[in-house]
Amino acid sequence: MKKEQLIESLKALGNRQKPKLYNINDFKVWDKLNNILTETNNGKQFTGDIWNNGEYIWKIECYSQLIKDLQPSVIFETGFNIGTSACMFLNQSEKYINKPVKFYSNDIEERSLTNVKLLQEEFKN
Repeated sequence: MKKEQLIESLKALGNRQKPKLYNINDFKVWDKLNNILTETNNGKQFTGDIWNNGEYIWKIECYSQLIKDLQPSVIFETGFNIGTSACMFLNQSEKYINKPVKFYSNDIEERSLTNVKLLQEEFKN
C-alpha cells in the first residue's frame, strides 16, 4: 500500500460511525452474567475482561464476521472469566450458523462456574 492510499484509508476510517449492528443488551444471558459480577466481585471487572462492559463494539463486529465467514462447527475459548466472550460467541453462532456448533471453554477460576451454569441453561451446546 502506498503512503497516499494509507492516508486515504485512515481518513475514511476516521469518518466511520460506530456500527449499530450489534447491541449487547440483545444477547441472551448478558445482563445476568454482569449482574453476578456486580454481586460477587464488588462491582469490579474480572482481570482480563476484553469487553469493557460492551463498549468495544468493534470486537463483537470482528468476531461476528469471523463466525459468518468461517461457519465453524466447534469454537474453543481459553479463559472463560465471567463468560461475556462465551455469551457473544453462543449468541452469534445461534444467529448466523445453520448447523450444530459445539462450544468449549475453560478457566482455572472456580468463580466462573456460576456463569457457566447460566449459559448452559440457555444454550444446549
